[in-house]
Amino acid sequence: MAKLIVALTLALALTGIGGGPRPAWSQDYDMPTLVVTSSRTLENIREVTSNITVIDGETLENSSAATLEEILSESGFTITKYPGNLGTVSIRGYSTDSHGMDLGSHVLVLFNGRRLGTGNVSMIGLANVERVEIIRGPAAVQYGAAAMGGVVNVITKKGVGQPLGASMELGVGSFSANRQKASLIGSHGDFDFALGLFRSKSGSYKVGDGAVYQNTAFKNFAGTGEFGYSFLDTQRVALSFNFFDSPKSGSPGSYNPSGNQGVDWTKKYNYSVGLDYTGSAENEKLSWLVRYNFGKDYRGYRYPRNPGSDLWNIVDAQTGQAQLTYASDFWDLTGGFDYLNYDISQSANSSTTPDSLYRDAAFFLLGKTRLFSERLILSAGARQDFFSFSSASGDVSTKKRNLSPSLGIAYLPWDFLKIRAHFSKGFAMPTPMQLLADFTSSGINYHGNPSLQPEKSDSYEVGVELMGRRSNASASYFWTKTKNYIEGDSSIAGHTYYRNMDIAYRSGVELSFALDIGGLMGRDFVLKPSFNLTHMFVFKTRPRPGANFAKIQDIEDTVMAVGLLYQYEPIGLAARLSLSRHGKTYAASGGARRQGYGVVNLFVQKRVWEFPSQGEISAVLEVQNFTDELYNATASRYYMPGRSVSLGLRYDY
Repeated sequence: MAKLIVALTLALALTGIGGGPRPAWSQDYDMPTLVVTSSRTLENIREVTSNITVIDGETLENSSAATLEEILSESGFTITKYPGNLGTVSIRGYSTDSHGMDLGSHVLVLFNGRRLGTGNVSMIGLANVERVEIIRGPAAVQYGAAAMGGVVNVITKKGVGQPLGASMELGVGSFSANRQKASLIGSHGDFDFALGLFRSKSGSYKVGDGAVYQNTAFKNFAGTGEFGYSFLDTQRVALSFNFFDSPKSGSPGSYNPSGNQGVDWTKKYNYSVGLDYTGSAENEKLSWLVRYNFGKDYRGYRYPRNPGSDLWNIVDAQTGQAQLTYASDFWDLTGGFDYLNYDISQSANSSTTPDSLYRDAAFFLLGKTRLFSERLILSAGARQDFFSFSSASGDVSTKKRNLSPSLGIAYLPWDFLKIRAHFSKGFAMPTPMQLLADFTSSGINYHGNPSLQPEKSDSYEVGVELMGRRSNASASYFWTKTKNYIEGDSSIAGHTYYRNMDIAYRSGVELSFALDIGGLMGRDFVLKPSFNLTHMFVFKTRPRPGANFAKIQDIEDTVMAVGLLYQYEPIGLAARLSLSRHGKTYAASGGARRQGYGVVNLFVQKRVWEFPSQGEISAVLEVQNFTDELYNATASRYYMPGRSVSLGLRYDY
């Protein structure tokens, strides 16, 4: 990777960059992209020393994606998805929990910086979402446990200072599907509001070979909202909520060519309510945030053929945050306190998340300084977590402490070129199931281990970025070592024992590129190709020193996304074509567990009526899986929908 950085830098120098006029593609580099996830406070993305991806509003508006997992899949991230609103996202070989448990995840999912009690990316809607920020790599310094592989932060629109705006959309499509979407945003005096609602349902879908995958019907209802009040010029309080409700979604099991599918179904919902107080001093150098949030994540499974066997799992979550930031001309410092309380309960016949109580209190300090006319950025941070875990029976009780440091550097020889390096530690606590399991499933006896130690990782990355309003490109190399990696040991027939493995290694490269050709040519249209790729070189683990290494299961070797966006505002036309290409996943033995596949999606929107001062109406065409690919996004035969077409009308005011 060092050779790649040197080669790119030399290539830039040979084109005259830095020694003469800026090339056309780098014009307007001074239009800042602001992010909040990396430092927990608003900052220019040029000062971030780690690899961060932003899925902006333009991409969200020109996509058929309705949930977080759909937009992440289109953006070059590994997605594992099952029928019944269950999906995971993987970053650098780490994943959210396969059942959606927040505590069992190695990638942390946030909503406006808050934990939701779930890592199920199929249950997070995109109604009224402004952008999605993704930290690639550990973010334990900022957010604690479960952020070993990265953070996905969904950020909603705010009504502060906004005129009244509204939109509504109705659509129908393949598999008896229909959807409705609405949003409302604005402010009046010191009050502001932003609301978004989304409802969709579908019948059982056809897979790529034309056969119907029975019992895959679903109904979903999702929404977000925030009501704010500003006072004393620099102070604001806000009440916010978000929810996702899937009252009945089919859970058919793996695909059966005979059509004889299971009749089981799931009921899932997640909601969260938060109260925020934000403010700053008059000179805006000192700012603060105080936040309280509560919510619930419910997963229920119904088995009509086995009366009395229904089961459910519930996570009642409470979180609190308090932080204080001082920002000077040359350095920023943010310190604060986080609190987390998860009360986990389950039905008597459930076995995946035993009744337990999980608490975490943490103190953190994040700093950044700008040197040599802001050409050199240094960042550092540390976080101390204090955990307690106890089973409902009181048989297992443990307390742990963890210190997570980080250190980063970014050098900007020119305003549009950044070379960066970052080191950080991550960690993940054992899950309730890994600690307490004592059940039999599909003939396998599962055994928990109360002596499990937290997983801990050391992660290094180097990268180079080109930054411009009309273009951006980046290349990153990462290498991670994980100690005490937790894995189920199935070496004894009929049993699985949870154990700390000796060590695990992951390494790979991340590449991205986007260029607005229309803007480069000075035209009044947008023609923007984009490209994202992650390739894993190494993903292996061993049980003890001296033992042979084996592959870590279910990690994609390569995932790639290619997109092409066209917009011509004079006639209200927007179109986006996207290709997601996913590579193989492997078993521990090295054999393929799932073959690669590619999915093409098409989105077209055209204004058909325009009313002066009264808004406009557009027609919307969406085609998902354009090539009718027969594929499964897991290691088993859980096939995803074949080609689907939907038509809709959208009103914007």
